[in-house]
Amino acid sequence: KRVNHQAMSNVIYAAKTHKTRRIVYCSSWSSYGRQPDNTELTEATKSVAHDRVEASCCCGFVGVNASPVPYFESKLELEERLREAT
Repeated sequence: KRVNHQAMSNVIYAAKTHKTRRIVYCSSWSSYGRQPDNTELTEATKSVAHDRVEASCCCGFVGVNASPVPYFESKLELEERLREAT
C-alpha cells in the first residue's frame, strides 16, 4: 500500500512539474470493493472498498474476523488522491 501511494505521489508531482493537462488512470473494479453479485459498475456506483469482508476458503469456511481488503482500499485511495490533485 505504501509503495502504491508513493508511486502515485511521483506521478502527481511529475504531472504538475511538466504541466500535464491529462492523466489517464486505469484502475480496476477493486476500487468499488466487494459489490453484490450482478452489480453493474459505473462511475456513479458507491464504493464499499472500506467495508469489512469476511475471509473464506475453498471448503466454505468463513473466518470470524472480517476486515477491509487492503488492495481494495488502496485502489480507492489512489483514485481519490488523483481527483484531489486536479
